[in-house]
Amino acid sequence: MSTVREFIENYVHGTLGKKTVQGGWSIMNWGNMDVLQFTSEKTRGHWRNNQFVEETIKTVERVAYRLPDGSVLSNANKLKLAGRKVAWGYAIYGWEEENEVQRWLTGAGAIPLPFTIFDEVEGADVRDFSWVVKPKPEQLDVLSNPRYEGDKPVPITRHFSGACLFAIDKEVFLYDIDRQELREHRIFNPFVTKLPRPAKSIRQAYDMLIPDEVRIAKRQLRVIKRQGEYYFVIHSRECPVSTPITDEERHFLKYPPSRYGFGLLSDDKNPEYTFMCDAHAPFGKDEPLDTPEKREFQEAAIRYRDVLNKYRESRVTSGVLTRRGGTTHTVEKFVKDADGTVYASGLVKHTGRAHGPLDLGTCWYRVYANTAADSWTIRGDVD
Repeated sequence: MSTVREFIENYVHGTLGKKTVQGGWSIMNWGNMDVLQFTSEKTRGHWRNNQFVEETIKTVERVAYRLPDGSVLSNANKLKLAGRKVAWGYAIYGWEEENEVQRWLTGAGAIPLPFTIFDEVEGADVRDFSWVVKPKPEQLDVLSNPRYEGDKPVPITRHFSGACLFAIDKEVFLYDIDRQELREHRIFNPFVTKLPRPAKSIRQAYDMLIPDEVRIAKRQLRVIKRQGEYYFVIHSRECPVSTPITDEERHFLKYPPSRYGFGLLSDDKNPEYTFMCDAHAPFGKDEPLDTPEKREFQEAAIRYRDVLNKYRESRVTSGVLTRRGGTTHTVEKFVKDADGTVYASGLVKHTGRAHGPLDLGTCWYRVYANTAADSWTIRGDVD
């Protein structure tokens, strides 16, 4: 009679034979892969039609995949069901550490990777997965990520499955933690980036993510700062963008065209309409411009809209740098020039799985995004 550990180790080694079940553990065939999964059963009782009825609820957690090449991919997320301990009616498991089952898997030769990657990364189907560079486990000195309000981060040593490159079909992805955040703030911040083209090493992957403009700035020994996927290259002490608004345009913004002024609305019929935004908005494309007043108003309204957009885009305000994958960087001072180039000053903060704050001071920096085809912050408890 084999133990659960022997069952798991034999699964990794490919020596289970025809055996597919051990207690709550089972092997499921999924296309060209064998999936190791754990099934948790919970009995719940309730009254139905004056009778007490017990129902068994089954929850399945996927723990590992055997890939077509024979290697085994194990789940580096915190396992909610598999391997947990129950004492006095409560589930007990470690905080952001690989549990016993995960250690059995890696000890037998399985390669860990968070399975949330396949949920969050668009188009990432594990059935099309293949390794480019396999990870090497690390022990990291970090600050804890408190769950409850009022908790303070404390220094801890935690396990990390390691940086790696993998392919989904023909696309190559880099999985790692932000090493700068680890050095400067001891923040554990895992991410996945779709590379702009295939890479054969992690060094090559990082190198191709640097924009050409940032490379030139490095050669010129200019000050460069980074937060996540954004580079900030110093540009000037004064704001590089002035609002190109003429006195005529300022007057136009102060006194916008109104449908009332063109006789297109009646105070008697719409006494509250003066307070509505679309009193000076252009007509929709389905609105017939069948009178001179409508045509004149339409021309003035479009001009007003264009001048207003010009003013809004060129004035200094707070702003947000954002890309797909949930990464949002809030900039204290933010401005765009006529070509859409973004400049930033002041404090830059990141929400979500946080970066440390970046203080640009009073100088203005030109903002460049890295060259990734796409990026995702990996959420949840990641080993």
